[in-house]
Amino acid sequence: MEDGEMAFLTGHSGAGKSTLLKLIGALERPTFGQITVNSQNLIKLTRKEIPAFRRNVGIVLQNPHLIAEQTVFENVALPLIIEGYQLAEIGKRVRASLDKVGLLAKENCLPEELSTGEAQRISLARAVVHKPLLLLADEPTGNLDPDLSLEIMRLFKDFNLVGTTVLIATHDVELISQFNCRTLHIEQGELYEGGS
Repeated sequence: MEDGEMAFLTGHSGAGKSTLLKLIGALERPTFGQITVNSQNLIKLTRKEIPAFRRNVGIVLQNPHLIAEQTVFENVALPLIIEGYQLAEIGKRVRASLDKVGLLAKENCLPEELSTGEAQRISLARAVVHKPLLLLADEPTGNLDPDLSLEIMRLFKDFNLVGTTVLIATHDVELISQFNCRTLHIEQGELYEGGS
């Protein structure tokens, strides 16, 4: 993919979409072959170098994995706290990220107070709060109705329009047909290009 591109990754269930995203995000290590992200060969990264690499990657999963005991603000702030940002900068970035996904008013809510769509938007806010170069999403609309799915996809497109490279794995061919983006398809271990 080119810097700043948005593309969709399709394939039947079990084709390897999730595995490919985990490999790209350095959540899993390959047994053989090469993975190059931003001119960096991931297979050569040491365990100590992986956290620095992941600082440039945001990941959104189908299940938002929000921490139940923490507020929305605290959930979104987590990547910044781990990276050691100052409190003032954390507050500024978290509120900007929540505002971008339309949920600034929910910053003091607990995850149990959110709808499914709101929880997914919070997950997206957390994935982009540290301004990653690459945003990966694994079936981010899998549990949402068509209107919410389109809303979430438009948010991904908004982040892409400001220069973030976005790769989204999805089964929803009808939804992705509404976006003028390249489609990559996995079938029987092979990657094919399709779409526009």
